[in-house]
Amino acid sequence: MGYIEPVELITKKGRRVTLRTAQPEDGEKVLQYTKQVLTEAPFLVTAPEEFQVSAEEEKSFLADILDSSGRLALLAECKGRVAGFLDFHNGTRIRTRHTGNFGMSTDADFRGEGIGRGLAEELCRWAEANPLIEKINLEVLTENKAARNLYKSIGFTTEGRQKKAVKINTAYYDMELMTRFTNEGTSRRS
Repeated sequence: MGYIEPVELITKKGRRVTLRTAQPEDGEKVLQYTKQVLTEAPFLVTAPEEFQVSAEEEKSFLADILDSSGRLALLAECKGRVAGFLDFHNGTRIRTRHTGNFGMSTDADFRGEGIGRGLAEELCRWAEANPLIEKINLEVLTENKAARNLYKSIGFTTEGRQKKAVKINTAYYDMELMTRFTNEGTSRRS
């Protein structure tokens, strides 16, 4: 089951934020948050116009994650407002279910306060306690130095780079591939 016990975080600005598992009943506010973030976050790959999800689809998406042992959706909430969101999905095949990818965003009003760090650290703790998950992966635009520095500071390393992976209007951006093993003692073969 994709679940964590709620954690209280005090941000750098002194705000109380709860980090918790996103529930199906959060679907509507997660949907509204996602639509807002897509219009203002410069480093997300999804364009606002291509995000076409209904409230029911979002609720179903969150319910599916909650019911899965290799998936997790985390919500950062401040006074009922979504301040950040993270979702992790492991592989669907027998040979890839030990590894997964995550995406994360933070509301513009809360960036730089430690919410992204809190969400990513909770994901890592959950993954380390989950016997199914051995490796966490992410993709980040190389221009997003703040995110890259955050991930490096919590143990992610660079595995590679995809040149010109993203095109926004006429500008190309490289994508850095980063990873963290949940158990460094695990034998790894190529």
